[in-house]
Amino acid sequence: MKKIYNRRAFIGTAGVTMAGLGIAPQLLKAAEGPAGYPVRLGGPVFGKINDTGEWIQELKSLGYSAAYCPLQPGATEEAIRSFRQEAEKNNIIIAEAGVWNNMLDPDEEKRKAAIEKNIEVLRLADEIGARCCVNISGARGEIWD
Repeated sequence: MKKIYNRRAFIGTAGVTMAGLGIAPQLLKAAEGPAGYPVRLGGPVFGKINDTGEWIQELKSLGYSAAYCPLQPGATEEAIRSFRQEAEKNNIIIAEAGVWNNMLDPDEEKRKAAIEKNIEVLRLADEIGARCCVNISGARGEIWD
């Protein structure tokens, strides 16, 4: 009987195989950027963050050197500048600003609002120095997520 792999099973099998063959350290070395940084680990920081110092402390306690954008559109220029500078000072990459809406919504008003939100988050991503701005493609149907 033919075994069917899903993505998670394939990645797990590939990871175990690479580790067994001693390939993983070579891949990490190859993934180092021009400044010699290894692959970075990042993720969400839960709860309300009141200031940059608290944000940096939480990131470091989680072992992160990459982070989601800590601000939302409408943040003050001072707050944006402060988080960007604190991230740079502490060798933290702001990896992404997320939108997560449906820009293809069949309802014209919802679609226009979603596109406007994307523009706002793209602007924030540029200002804070995020490496990317992420969303999903959306869908024209009733169910999109």
